[in-house]
Amino acid sequence: MHCLDYQNQQVVKNGKLTLQDGTSVQKYLCKTCRKQFNARTEGMGVRATGCSSGKFHSTIIRWDNG
Repeated sequence: MHCLDYQNQQVVKNGKLTLQDGTSVQKYLCKTCRKQFNARTEGMGVRATGCSSGKFHSTIIRWDNG
């Protein structure tokens, strides 16, 4: 895992995010810029995120819109 802004690997695990379907996603914190992110925000598009998580892209869009 690496920070999108700094392109480095100075990141640490920073808790978990529970999604609406009950699955959990690891959260990370960049030690350089202090930005938080998770695997879903690491540059993947909606369809790629859906494919990698086994969900439909419409489900991913609903998650994003809360």
